[in-house]
Amino acid sequence: MGLFNIFKKKDYPPLKCKFADILDLMREYIRIDAPTLNLIIRYMGEEHKMGISSDMEGDEFVDIRYHLDDAEFTTETEYLHEAELSGRYLYLLLDEVVEVLKDEDLGNWGNPRGNILLEKREIQ
Repeated sequence: MGLFNIFKKKDYPPLKCKFADILDLMREYIRIDAPTLNLIIRYMGEEHKMGISSDMEGDEFVDIRYHLDDAEFTTETEYLHEAELSGRYLYLLLDEVVEVLKDEDLGNWGNPRGNILLEKREIQ
């Protein structure tokens, strides 16, 4: 085992939670004025990128957008009623379990458990 093995990318076990928990996390990030979240999830065996992003004007976040893969939505309602996973609208998936594979905003190789607000929502 060489010294540089400590820098090797690690694979972490997926964090399981309900889609409603991810939506709640997005709401919390907006509430605390930190609207950026970029998760890689797996649902029904398919990987997807989902989260929120925004622009900044001065010290204020504006133009909050919800995203799923390459699609963007300007409101939560639009996101829930127009975005689809495996052919089903998100509002129908609130109680479905998804696997969070990575939080792309974290510097620790994306370990989803490094996001304490996400970790609190994990299904054991």
